[in-house]
Amino acid sequence: MFLPAKGRENVSDIESEIYNEDIICLHKCNGGFQHTPYHRHNGYEIYLLLSGNICFYLGDRGYELMTGDVVIVPPNTGHRMRSTDDGTSEYERIVINIKQPLVERLSSARTDLSSCLSKPHEPMHLSEEDFEKFCHYSGKIHEALKNSRYGDDIAVNAYTQLLLLLIDENCHLTREDRVNLMPSVVRDVMAYIEEHYAENLNAAVIEKNFYVSASHISLLFRQHTGLTLSQYIRETKINKAKELLEKGGSVTEACYDCGFENYSSFIRCFTSMVGESPGRYAKAVRKAPK
Repeated sequence: MFLPAKGRENVSDIESEIYNEDIICLHKCNGGFQHTPYHRHNGYEIYLLLSGNICFYLGDRGYELMTGDVVIVPPNTGHRMRSTDDGTSEYERIVINIKQPLVERLSSARTDLSSCLSKPHEPMHLSEEDFEKFCHYSGKIHEALKNSRYGDDIAVNAYTQLLLLLIDENCHLTREDRVNLMPSVVRDVMAYIEEHYAENLNAAVIEKNFYVSASHISLLFRQHTGLTLSQYIRETKINKAKELLEKGGSVTEACYDCGFENYSSFIRCFTSMVGESPGRYAKAVRKAPK
């Protein structure tokens, strides 16, 4: 059996989030589930469900989770959580966000710790022993981040390495196929948007190419991604623009290469969704330490 919340002594304090510039260690438990739409991070996310009735959407896949399931979210991959009941049951999880440079520093010539983190997988179900190890390692990471004593920076790295090795070992274990809850038409439209994001995409174009009403597709997108079809198209385009800026592209290139026909509307859309202008975003990412 998995340990109840009060028995997991090595897990961080509930409702706490401790972080530095490379890693965030989060442990949360709440009774009212907040539905979040698809969103993305620029680092890796490792998610362990401790309790609750949750469906986890990752890219074009969706799975019902059980206690002890781990989901790996690669960088810049859309994902969300959705309650499968009325959202009032207890929902507890550990979430660890790790920046790519840290994973690279913790890897070696023989052991690439990013190998199982860089592409979407079906959820991994941990054995009781590995579940306890995960809780122990994450608790130690949280403790070291919180205290910042002499040697705690080394402890963060050491326990993060152990956690990533645990994930890597479980990535290579045989897993049972799980039912994908994402409707096929939504998966097909997602693939089409991914391929044609540089064009002037809108609901009418999708409707014409898929012979399904745009309102029906938008309803399915809202149900499974938390975004309407138009919102999902904009989110994809802006994410592609961010990637281009991160690679050194200009704001003008990001605008027109991602299918925006109007420069000022691109600036407004980017600023609204990202929280800063594309020019400021580009300067910030280029100054960030590698």
